[in-house]
Amino acid sequence: TKIKNNISDAIVSVYPAPAKEYFGTGASTLVDLRKGTSKIRNVDTWLGFNTSEVVIKTQLTKPLKASKITLSSFSSQGGWIFSPYMVSVFSGTEQVGQYSNKDAHKKEETGMKMIEIPIELKEYKSLKIVVHNLEKMPDWHPNKGNLPWFFIDELIIE
Repeated sequence: TKIKNNISDAIVSVYPAPAKEYFGTGASTLVDLRKGTSKIRNVDTWLGFNTSEVVIKTQLTKPLKASKITLSSFSSQGGWIFSPYMVSVFSGTEQVGQYSNKDAHKKEETGMKMIEIPIELKEYKSLKIVVHNLEKMPDWHPNKGNLPWFFIDELIIE
């Protein structure tokens, strides 16, 4: 993926914090311009979460005209890692974009995915991105009924 806007100097916070074993380099992992690979253990390129939702707040150093947010994720259902179910984007209290993955509960191949969320075309100084996990793993999964993991590693604003 070609990066049009380098936001590596943005102030980023993530709540709740990622799991300690998948902490990457903290919130800055999302804007460090280092793409993760299919290796997720003992690396500093992925943030792993076992929560129902994660809130990412970004404060840009200068206003940026944008129409899309891209969030890089990893899925490995055999490893209990599913794609996010929904991603909502806010500017202040106004929702400016949303992505819904109605197939998040279905079987899919292991791999990395770039989730594209269209947002209202305008200038932004800060954004809040809420990543929603599936409530539970589907009935076909050996760990059915339990909360799955999700992994993210880059946030692109363009």
